[in-house]
Amino acid sequence: MGMGSGAVPSQHRQARDFEFEDINPRSESYGQQLVLRDLYAERGLVLQFVASWCAPCREELPHLEELHATGRAPVVLVAADEHGYPESILIIAERRNLTAPVLFVPLDEAEQLARFYDYEVLPATYLIDRQGLIRQVHQGAWSEQRLNGAIERELDL
Repeated sequence: MGMGSGAVPSQHRQARDFEFEDINPRSESYGQQLVLRDLYAERGLVLQFVASWCAPCREELPHLEELHATGRAPVVLVAADEHGYPESILIIAERRNLTAPVLFVPLDEAEQLARFYDYEVLPATYLIDRQGLIRQVHQGAWSEQRLNGAIERELDL
């Protein structure tokens, strides 16, 4: 996956459901299997695909954690490009004091998930509304201001 950036037009298609374990020991849902449709049903969701090797991903984590910790917006991070090894993403989560859920995607499912969500650049952020529609997609880093505006506009939060 590349490291460029750019907005991708809103997809307005149904998010593909999935279920993976939350591997973040600081998350309230640590060790639980989380189902995507349950995560967006109440308020919508900021879903971001990340990788430990991705510098822009690491740069965005403090703002995403703030959104999650303050309750302003539900945030879930998906580690889908760790080549089967969760240790690296866990080190990043610990260093950044993340309390947001971090879902780990096993190697055999990562390519299939990436193909459905159709991202080529990380971080890849999906704003999913309460009905499960992908309202906005952005590949690459977002400024706090642009992300906050998109959350307000697309998720009404």
